[in-house]
Amino acid sequence: FDEIGRHNAIDKVIGHAALHRISLEDKMICSTGRISSEIAFKIINARAPVLISRASPTTLSVELLRRFNILSVIRAVSGRFFVVNGKENIRL
Repeated sequence: FDEIGRHNAIDKVIGHAALHRISLEDKMICSTGRISSEIAFKIINARAPVLISRASPTTLSVELLRRFNILSVIRAVSGRFFVVNGKENIRL
C-alpha cells in the first residue's frame, strides 16, 4: 500500500490482513520509512516474523525487535542491507 505516513502504511497492511483473515505469521512486512518503536510494536502484535526497511530503525525499536525475535533487515537499498536480528535465519 502506498501512503505518505509510515504509520498509515503499516496500519493499512495489518488492517487489510485482519479484514481478509490473512495470517501474517508467515509473511514479511516491508517499509520504506524509519522504524520507530511504535511501528515495531505494531509488527510484533501482528506476529509478522520478518521486517525489511530501506531506512534505519530507532535504538528502542531494534531492542524490541530483538526481544521478540523478529528478523530485521535495514537499509535495504541497491542490493545492500544490514541484518540487525536473525542473521542465523538468512542464507546467501
